[in-house]
Amino acid sequence: MTLFRWYFLLILGAVPVLAQESLREYEVASIRFEGNETLRSDVLLGVMQTRPTPAAFWKFLFTISE
Repeated sequence: MTLFRWYFLLILGAVPVLAQESLREYEVASIRFEGNETLRSDVLLGVMQTRPTPAAFWKFLFTISE
């Protein structure tokens, strides 16, 4: 295969990678439940996978890691 074909295939293969959305992690500042009469908020928070950032120190660490 010629060098031109290798470059062409390399560029053609890289185009879908450039079209992907960036995988950015989002930070949850707070979680508030409204209108819930059946379950307490702490029970609902216990079954959720999303958690708010615990303290200002951790927010600082998250901002310098970006």
